[in-house]
Formats: sequence, C-alpha cells, structure tokens
Amino acid sequence: MSRILLLSLIATSAILAEMDFDSIEVFANELKNGEKNFLKHGAITSKSELNSQNQSIDSIVRSLAGSYTQIDQAQGSVSVNIRGLTGLGRVNTMIDGVTQTYYGTSSDSKGFHDFTGNLRTSAFGAILDQNFLASVDIERGSFSGANNAIMGSANFRTIGVDDVIRNGDSLGFLGRYSYGTNGIGPSYMGAIATKIKLENDSNIGVLYGYSGKKITQDYKDGSGKRVKDATFDINGDGQGDLGRAIDVENLTQKPKNHLLKFQYSNEDHAAILSYKNHSNF
Repeated sequence: MSRILLLSLIATSAILAEMDFDSIEVFANELKNGEKNFLKHGAITSKSELNSQNQSIDSIVRSLAGSYTQIDQAQGSVSVNIRGLTGLGRVNTMIDGVTQTYYGTSSDSKGFHDFTGNLRTSAFGAILDQNFLASVDIERGSFSGANNAIMGSANFRTIGVDDVIRNGDSLGFLGRYSYGTNGIGPSYMGAIATKIKLENDSNIGVLYGYSGKKITQDYKDGSGKRVKDATFDINGDGQGDLGRAIDVENLTQKPKNHLLKFQYSNEDHAAILSYKNHSNF
C-alpha cells in the first residue's frame, strides 16, 4: 500500500492601511479621601478637609461607622474607641502614621492616691490639636493597617505644605479663629508655608504653625447649674456628702501647640520630617 503525503501551503497577505483619527481628549477627576475607600478591601472610613470645618474631634470620629471617642477633660488627650474597645493594644491610634503611646493620670486636686472624693481620670490617648487636623482614617478589624491592634486603627493626619499652598504658589498662609460659649473659649491657629521647585520636577517645602485655645469644665448643665457648684453625692440621697465643689481651676485647659514640617518630594517619592510641641498649663 502506498501513502501520499500532501502538503498545502496557504499564504495570507495582509493589507496595511493608515487611518487618521481626530484628537482624543481624556478627562479624569481626582478621587477624594472618602471616595478612595470604595477602592480598598476592608472596613475603612475617612474624612478629609477637616481644617476648613468647625466640628469637634468628638463629632468627626463619632460620625464614622463603628467609631467612638473619649476626651479626657483634665488632659485633653483623645482616646478612640472602635467597636467597643479602646486603649493601647486594642486600637492603634496614630498621628501622621506614628503610633501614640501616651498614658496619663490626673486629678482635680492633690494626687492620684487621694481618696477624699477628688475627681481622678486615667486613660490612653493621643495629644492632638484639632486646629492642625487635616484628615482622619478609621480602619476596623485586625488586618493591614491595624498593626499591633485588636479592633483596628485610627490615623490622624495634620496639615502639610500642600494643605497651605495651593494653585502652584510658592508661599501660603492658613488661619482660623473660633469662639464658643458655656466653657468654650477662643481657639485660633496660624500656619505659613513655602515651597521651592528644584530640578527634575522635585521640590522642598517648609511649614510652621502655631495654635492655642482655652476650654474649661466650668459649664452650665441642663438645669442651669455650674459644675463648680456641684457637690459629691456618694450614697445617692441627693445631698452633698463631702461638702465641696470640683476645683474647676485645675480642670481648665490652655494648650499651646507648635508644628514644624520639612518636606522633600518628586514624582515618585516624598519624605517629611515633622516636629510637634504641646504644652497644656
């Protein structure tokens, strides 16, 4: 039996043609902080542009899902609560990405071991000036950004050079002032920044800010009585058992804050060196 192998070669010729198109314009809008959360996996919520709002840190954090706060009125530190837990090891609280490990104890008079009815407070918290606050990111759950934390993390970002300088300018100023009643005194902040462009699309910037405010616990409650007129009622009979009022002079905050930042950035990288000073007398 003979076999015949037939090979066939099929040649295909391609015809190349040139076509002219009109110019194509592509538009894109920059995503805001709150919109970026929808592109991430996990339970993450954010608020940005806080330096132009008058809300308190309490209102800002508590408006985010699963988040709560406690502010120590004697010290001014902010303790973030996520899903019922708070404190170091439970919620990783950061300022500009740096974990805060502050733990404070205070009383309105005498000392911590004074058992004569003086008000004593102690808590983990973060010393943060609201006037310098630019944005906050809350991440719930023990994953990615929640390093060394059980319930999640909270990162407070302070203002930077790019928050003060806008529209490609080389010099900028940002200021704010507010005043409230019922124990909330004046609050003010001023920040100045400059940016210098270098070669290769890089730049360096410097920012300095100063902030101060006054707040006291000598406020009026719902019945119209001031805190300083209150007496301690231990057995719940409606009578002041110790016959003394809270020393509101020791529960008055007058914090002063300094913020200094140096920034270098290019198309791919950014390095920021920051210094913060907080005093509360």
